[in-house]
Amino acid sequence: MVFLSWSKTLSNHLAIEFKNFLEKVYEDDSLTWISNDIKQGSSFFNDIEEAMRKSKVSVIFLTRDNIANPWINYELGFFNSDSRLTLPIFFDSIDVYSDIKMTPFEHLQVKSYSRESILDAVLSIKKQFEETTIFKEKLLENFDKYFEEYNKKVNEILSNNSLYDVDSINDIKFMLSKNLRLINQDERVLYFEHGFETHDFYSFVLKTAKKRLYIFGRKNKKLFDRSNVEDFKHISKMIKEDDFDLKILGFNPYADESVLNAAQKKRNFKGALENSINDALDVMEECDIDYHKVMRFYDFYRNELIVIMDSCVFFVNISYDIDGKPFHLTDSSFYACDISSAMGKKIFENFMTAYERATDIIFDA
Repeated sequence: MVFLSWSKTLSNHLAIEFKNFLEKVYEDDSLTWISNDIKQGSSFFNDIEEAMRKSKVSVIFLTRDNIANPWINYELGFFNSDSRLTLPIFFDSIDVYSDIKMTPFEHLQVKSYSRESILDAVLSIKKQFEETTIFKEKLLENFDKYFEEYNKKVNEILSNNSLYDVDSINDIKFMLSKNLRLINQDERVLYFEHGFETHDFYSFVLKTAKKRLYIFGRKNKKLFDRSNVEDFKHISKMIKEDDFDLKILGFNPYADESVLNAAQKKRNFKGALENSINDALDVMEECDIDYHKVMRFYDFYRNELIVIMDSCVFFVNISYDIDGKPFHLTDSSFYACDISSAMGKKIFENFMTAYERATDIIFDA
């Protein structure tokens, strides 16, 4: 039997697709075992351990959000304890060596997902099951027949950021450090050289957030870009299921003139704010989100740009020039920390204080 080892949502989807693919290639629907097959009422952990004992091979579905997960590392150790074959495949890594460094996988031959790595896994499994009736020639024929469809499904899964489970700051490190340069880190705070307040960043948090998204912005123009409409529709669905908390803070265009003038160098900043608000209301109305419940406006000085996504807190302190005008934040450096850390708790409290001070929406579209 082939044991399919996975952890977290994305990895589970990948394991299920591989199960379907492998059983077509081998023409055997009893070849693999995955924990999704456990029947209701069974002893979950006992069933998993029994399946591991009976399996000759383990295929491990590694992703950036599970590489450090204790459970997948436990299953690796179980198979390594008696030198059985383990086939770890990293599905969303750009630099495998970097990703597996300082993990239990560091001394294993971990392969990136590709046609070649999947074919190698299929043939390695064949060597462990010489009693299988399917000949190698037929195996290769089936591989060619079904791989294109399988590869398409894998790429669809990998392109869906909503499948990532972001449970800790370690997950953020693996997910963001592929495209953004991580300057330094400790156990509490990550510091990225650039990438904040960009279209890509807002697309990332909208697609990835599962339970909560709080944003302490200003115009929120990039957040409500038309390219994010489908993500807002998905969030709207989660809100209706009472399974998502959305809070957005925007700057009040009718704030005191001195506060308004200090907020940006742009000459017609008030008009730009009003246009951005109208764009935001249009998007939320199209996505059937009751903006009266999720959006408030502040009329006071802001010291931080804050984004809270599930258990992760992103923030940057706002700096001002000699005229008291804030520097642009587009593609700026930023910090990330866990909401349970001392810094995370402080930033969360700052957001909630601002949200309580802010007023409900000031005009309808």
